[in-house]
Amino acid sequence: MNKYKRLSLEERAKIEVLRDSGYTLTEIAWKIGRHKSTISRELISKILPGRKGQFNRFYKKT
Repeated sequence: MNKYKRLSLEERAKIEVLRDSGYTLTEIAWKIGRHKSTISRELISKILPGRKGQFNRFYKKT
């Protein structure tokens, strides 16, 4: 029995739009109701292939 639910295409599209709008991983996670690690893994593995380890650019600098 799998307790995890995969991201839908709609959620993936929202992640990409929010990322392009400058939202942080935490803000994106809150807006779509997922954990920020889920968002991070999605961005690294699906949306940004070949850019592993460069996720720091998604955090706003204060």
